[in-house]
Amino acid sequence: MIDRDMELTHEELESIRAPIERALTLPARVFTSRAFFDLEVERIFHRHWMALAFEGTLPEPGDMRPIELFGQPIALVRGDDGTLRAFHNMCPYDGCLAVRGEQRGAREIEVYYHGWRYDLRGRLLAAPYWDGTPAGDPACLEGREADLVEIRSECRLGLLFVDLGGQAGSLDRHLEPLYRLLDEYDLDRAVPVEDDDVLARTGRTVDANWKSYIENAAINILHEGFTHEAYRRSPDVPRARNGERTFFTVRESSLLAFGFRMSDVPNTYATGGNTPHLGRSAPPTRGYFVTLYPNIAMPIRVNMFRLGVCLPEAPGRSRILQCGNFHPDAAASADFAAYHRGLAERYERVYDEDRIAIEAVQRARASPVWQQHFYAPFWDELHYGFDNLVADDLSSQAVRASVPGVATAR
Repeated sequence: MIDRDMELTHEELESIRAPIERALTLPARVFTSRAFFDLEVERIFHRHWMALAFEGTLPEPGDMRPIELFGQPIALVRGDDGTLRAFHNMCPYDGCLAVRGEQRGAREIEVYYHGWRYDLRGRLLAAPYWDGTPAGDPACLEGREADLVEIRSECRLGLLFVDLGGQAGSLDRHLEPLYRLLDEYDLDRAVPVEDDDVLARTGRTVDANWKSYIENAAINILHEGFTHEAYRRSPDVPRARNGERTFFTVRESSLLAFGFRMSDVPNTYATGGNTPHLGRSAPPTRGYFVTLYPNIAMPIRVNMFRLGVCLPEAPGRSRILQCGNFHPDAAASADFAAYHRGLAERYERVYDEDRIAIEAVQRARASPVWQQHFYAPFWDELHYGFDNLVADDLSSQAVRASVPGVATAR
């Protein structure tokens, strides 16, 4: 039951929606309160497409994995038709989990408790001895609903997206701003290359609210030269030159991104050697750090992009799944193995540096002072935009168009 007294107040909404020069951030309690977390599950994660899993971690028919999301059991199953599906992980007869552990290449789903069997598309095959006979023909159920309940889902970009509330509209429309922004890149041609056997499957946790992670991962621009050792050594960071930005920001619908010309950061990133680029024809000239609200963070540049999926677990805990994507011919490059290994090591260091900052911010939000913060307009347009997306979803009187989008010329 949602505590309506925990909603954002009228005064808080006005302060969040004010022009950025006068605006204040989301209040601290939306990062620490269980009531607010439950409100977000209802009003954000049950209303928008949410990235849930990397489909490459369940590549073959009969591959399946049980997971838990917002306290609900879900089963991911690769069907005999090659489609990856998400089901509510419960047998309708005995209430037992239908899928209790990860499996590879199974021919069917068999429920541990009473032996009900399902095909790989969630359809009941047999209910043994329901009518006293071993065959267990589903006809003996006399029309009772007995198939596993499927959650609306679709795969794009190597990710399984779910629509938990069944009201999210078209996934392609949700992704349109991303494809429009990255029109230099052939996103759908890229293939996943995992760092290890864990990061894309079960991920790792950060002891912080999901919003604290998203704020840091792709929209907080100024922190780079202070938090990250590698960026501190780069003359390209902070991303300002003579008081002018060397970056630009883009906001469209659920997309927030800061971009940069690759020529402006020649000393910041590893080039990848002979690794093929991901451009449609020529090497892309712009790189980006993209947030796709509500739970995807995505750095992309020339020859790779890395998808980060944030799965909220509690007000102060989030699980992060990550996987890199490259040109399909990348692995054939002689220097790719060394480049990919070095890239994974650098991301590991960057993640740990970010984790320290994110968890420090989360702990500080228990302080009684500075319940809301202000923005630096030079740097924080995306943080401001993100907070307004959250506030509009949390508000029972949502005003989606209340804040004009920022889209600096590319």
